Amino acid sequence: MRNLSAKIRSLAAVVVLCAMIVSCLPAQAWWEDEWYKAQADLPTSIQAALPEQMQYVLGMRGEDTVYVLLDEGNDLRRVYIFSKAGNDYQLECKSAPLAEWHSSKAGIGCSGGDTLHLIYDGGSAYFNFCRTHANTWVLQSVQAEDLFGIDAVGLNGYESEQYLCGTVVNTDLSTLNSARLPATLAEALGSMIDTDGWALLKSDKHAERLHLRTAPSADAASIGQYYSGAPVRLLEDQGEWAKVSVCDVQGYIMTSFLAFGYDMLSVERRFPGRYLIDEDAKQGVNVYASPDTNSAIVGVLRGDEGFAPRILATVGDGWYHVLRGDGLSGYVEARHFWDGNG
Repeated sequence: MRNLSAKIRSLAAVVVLCAMIVSCLPAQAWWEDEWYKAQADLPTSIQAALPEQMQYVLGMRGEDTVYVLLDEGNDLRRVYIFSKAGNDYQLECKSAPLAEWHSSKAGIGCSGGDTLHLIYDGGSAYFNFCRTHANTWVLQSVQAEDLFGIDAVGLNGYESEQYLCGTVVNTDLSTLNSARLPATLAEALGSMIDTDGWALLKSDKHAERLHLRTAPSADAASIGQYYSGAPVRLLEDQGEWAKVSVCDVQGYIMTSFLAFGYDMLSVERRFPGRYLIDEDAKQGVNVYASPDTNSAIVGVLRGDEGFAPRILATVGDGWYHVLRGDGLSGYVEARHFWDGNG
């Protein structure tokens, strides 16, 4: 069965290969046409956009994205990311100055046009950054001493499948403090996330979904039926009931169904393992602001993105409330999903 851990292990294999290639420069690369060994080899529009005072290290292309690594002295490097704009390229993102990490300078690799790898220690540690729906670049996963993931609202260990939600910091490439990048999940839990005011929905029954209500009463209308593991912001503790926000959707849930702090690590997340139908994954599927095709479109889901969507809830007749790892959330028609090929 397709699952997140399997996808991450596949990604890890790709990144290890990238790391091996980068560590062997200037050896001949098997994807010769995707390397820019000298600054003069870059597209003219990119050459003109680069600062003259920095030393060129290397460049590489993934689909319509070009990544350039420069050395600015004082043991600092920067990554410049350019995206195709007509026949030229335009600057999309410039990293913060990248300090040495564990006494090694940053190298780079890429997986297509939506994943950048910062590589350290000759390929023994790498930090994977993905493009978000807002065209920013944020840390998505780490493989160093541990293998773990980062999304817009939490951290999870891929082997343990434990998850902790909260306010995540130090993930944006443009403001990154690279010297503080964590090598282990324990380091990340201690320095990258603030769980204050956050909780996970929890259920001890495998098939049970939890109603988000319009009022603090079991008789109130249901806004949606949410799966165990959905992340929520606590807005008001009312004793037996709590007012919460699930990706900006406000409602009420019984407090006994909430896990706070490190109690979240024992919550079993039970999101359904459903996938976009292949044709829809290629064309893109609209994400709506409410479960109504006449409502505003807040984004598009595709099958080739660095951040996978998870189904948080079933809503009404034929809708899912979804959350993608980069923070895009909204409603998608259930007809666009299937159970996979087993």
